[in-house]
Amino acid sequence: MIYDDEVFFENYQKLRLNDTGLNGKMEEPCIRQLIGDVSGLRVLDIGSGFGHQAVWLKNNHAVEVVALDPSDNMIEYLKKNHHDIGIEFVHGYYEDQTFKNRFDLILSSMALHYVENLELFFLKCFRDLNDGGQLIFSMEHPVCTANPEGYSEDKNGKYWRLNNYFNEGERTQKWFVEGVRKNHRKLSTILNLLISCGFKIKKIEEPHPLDKDYSENEKKDDCFWVRPSIVVIKVEKLR
Repeated sequence: MIYDDEVFFENYQKLRLNDTGLNGKMEEPCIRQLIGDVSGLRVLDIGSGFGHQAVWLKNNHAVEVVALDPSDNMIEYLKKNHHDIGIEFVHGYYEDQTFKNRFDLILSSMALHYVENLELFFLKCFRDLNDGGQLIFSMEHPVCTANPEGYSEDKNGKYWRLNNYFNEGERTQKWFVEGVRKNHRKLSTILNLLISCGFKIKKIEEPHPLDKDYSENEKKDDCFWVRPSIVVIKVEKLR
């Protein structure tokens, strides 16, 4: 579990709690727009991290919020900082959990590129949702996971080298520490797995930064404008 590496966790905590990464710039604004009204819903937040989504859900009147994370560090942070607002914390991997009741919404932010067997993951989501329930998730865009270190630069600005896209499988990269492992899948693979598991695709977004205006010169140099960083997908379990 990379988030329990102390060097990684310290650096990631600085990035995430200051909202200087892609979550604060574009992922959260996009995913929350897709979520809509959560009043009265039972929600499962998979890979809840520091609790940004779970706290937002509870503050927006979700009747029940379950925050699940396999990281010791993340669960310790959640329990220390968000123990008093009625969130249920579950420590472990989603695939190993059994829940008494189904959910109206399953949410996951920037976690699914770590999942090894995505088909089993989606099938479990389908079983854990009520009829008409929704799964909304974000993950690293396949353009990024194909070649995790794809930046090039010349006098005209930065570029992203796209290669090995059709070669699905594990990738490793340096992100605060060496050897961070993620799984690359084609976008078509992700979408077809959702369809084969019984979901109806409702919306697909490839967000760019929403929190400020960028000049054309900034767009040439800011990594979030060079290529799509994340994909956000909303699907529904048909009644």
